[in-house]
Amino acid sequence: LDGAAQGRSADVPAFGIATQNLENPQLHRRLGLKKGDTGVLIVRVEHGGTADGALVPRDVLHAIDGVAVANNATILYLGRHRTRFEAALTGKYVGDTVSLSITRDQQRLEVTATLRPRVRLVPRPTHDQLPPYFLYGGFVFQPLSEDFLATWNEWWNKAPKEFLFHYYYGFRSNERREIVVITQVLADEINVGY
Repeated sequence: LDGAAQGRSADVPAFGIATQNLENPQLHRRLGLKKGDTGVLIVRVEHGGTADGALVPRDVLHAIDGVAVANNATILYLGRHRTRFEAALTGKYVGDTVSLSITRDQQRLEVTATLRPRVRLVPRPTHDQLPPYFLYGGFVFQPLSEDFLATWNEWWNKAPKEFLFHYYYGFRSNERREIVVITQVLADEINVGY
C-alpha cells in the first residue's frame, strides 16, 4: 500500500535464483571459503530475473544489503526473526537496487542488482487477456501456462506430469524462455494422420 501511494510498481521483486545450503563442511572447503564464512551456493540464475547479469552459478551469496545469509539459507530479519533470505526484499520495489556480497572463483566481491519481478517459465493466471496461440498447418501452438493447465479437472494432479514439472520446477534460461505445446490438431488434408 505504501508503494501504491508512491506510484511504485505493484509487482513483487524476486531474486530469480536456485540455491543450495552450505552446511556441508566439505562443500565449504571445496568452494575455498574461509572459516566463519556463511552463505548459499547459487545453482541456477533465471533469465530476465534480478540476479541475471549480477550472479552466476557457483557464486556464493554471503549478504544482501549487509544482512548476512546463514549456511541454511536464512537471515536474521529485522534483527529478531530467523527466516528465508528472500525476506531481505521485503519493503523493496521493482527498480530498487540491492548490494550483494559474494564469492566468485574464490574472490570476495560486492555487486549490485536492480530488482525485477519474477518471470516464470510457465506463467501464472491472467485475468483479462486472451491466451496467445499460433496456427500453422492445422496445428494450434500455445505457450504452456497455468490457464492452459486449468483445462484439466484437478489440474495440479491430473495434467500431464511433464507439464507439471515445468510448472513447479521450470527455470527460464537464455535458450528456454517458454514451453510451447501443440494444444489441438484441426482436421485438414495437410495433417491427415496426426
